[in-house]
Amino acid sequence: MRKFTLFTTLCLVVFYTRLSGQELTCGTKNPDVLSPSDIQFGLAAQQRANKITGIVKVIPIAVHVIYSIEPNDPHNISLAQITSQIDQLNADFRGESGGVDTEIQFCLAGVNRVLLPNLINIERTTNAAILKDSIQEDPNIFLNVWVVNTVTVSNTFVYGYSSFPQQLGIAPQLDGIVIRSYFFGTTGNIATNDDYNMGRTMVHEVGHWLSLLHVFQNGCDDAATCATEGDCCCDTPPQEEEYRKCPLARNTCHGDSPDKKDPLHNFMGYAKDDCRTEFTECQKGRMQLCLETMRPTAWFQQGGDCPAFKRKPTVTRDLAVSVYPNPFGSEASITITVIGKETPVTVTVVDAKGMEVAVLLHNKLLAVGNHALRFDAPTSGIYLARVVSPWSTKTIKMVSNR
Repeated sequence: MRKFTLFTTLCLVVFYTRLSGQELTCGTKNPDVLSPSDIQFGLAAQQRANKITGIVKVIPIAVHVIYSIEPNDPHNISLAQITSQIDQLNADFRGESGGVDTEIQFCLAGVNRVLLPNLINIERTTNAAILKDSIQEDPNIFLNVWVVNTVTVSNTFVYGYSSFPQQLGIAPQLDGIVIRSYFFGTTGNIATNDDYNMGRTMVHEVGHWLSLLHVFQNGCDDAATCATEGDCCCDTPPQEEEYRKCPLARNTCHGDSPDKKDPLHNFMGYAKDDCRTEFTECQKGRMQLCLETMRPTAWFQQGGDCPAFKRKPTVTRDLAVSVYPNPFGSEASITITVIGKETPVTVTVVDAKGMEVAVLLHNKLLAVGNHALRFDAPTSGIYLARVVSPWSTKTIKMVSNR
């Protein structure tokens, strides 16, 4: 029987090769083995089912909007679009859409708008860590959300992905959710004529951020181990695989007792947005236990104020460029000064016609400080040195009189 480990799983790794080339709402890594702590957490959460705490926990959300051009970039989404997503989260988590009241709410702590042309399209395995490391509020206090243009994993487009709470202590700089702007919110620059334009992608990913697993996790599990396998919730019937439509009824597993239909309306499945309407009592128990044990400082009791939001990148990053001598003979020294924190840098030189004549660096990680590069001019004339990082682009004119 296939199992999984939460410590290495992110909700965006392609898990069925037959889906390659398609867009995915969310994916998981091939299952491995449950750790003892994962099993104990699942058992404890199961005991929390059907309990009303009487305390509504409010989670502050820090939204980082990444865009590429000014003005009127459609990915620099409006405040109305952002607040529409917060409203949808609150409606779904408080049971207004048909499921249980999880006694969890959300508030918008602030919006951080950042012009980063080189980080508008995120690949989880390459530049996602660079983005998160640069722009993040305290992950112990805030749910960080990065809203970007596209998200890919191994050349497969996905709608969004989340970290799991078990990873917070291991890699806090990676904690949070990355999501495409088209699937964030219910109004504004959202996907049109699409089955996923009601804000449920974000609801799904927040579920992962609060420890929930896919309802089809591990396929057709048996009822005897429902608290420690599958999605570790006994009130979500087993489901053989993900499903993206919304049939009236479907039953892909018959090993559960009593035999129940697939949980197609659960937020942690892949059904289209207007079909996903509920969390279960056990899922509520998992999320409540997660907030009390793994994210104890990431919420405040209803009636309090959202914590202060810095509204700026956590680390200043910039570049300075100089050339000496200039004009020069056949050889010039280009000095790159990295300010703030180590930065991946690409340096190219083009001639007066815009033709590339040299690549001096290609996405090389440079430490803070000065870095000298030598440029040998092939002929006399005017050249432009272009220095590019994910946060800035610098161009300097050079003249060779060799």
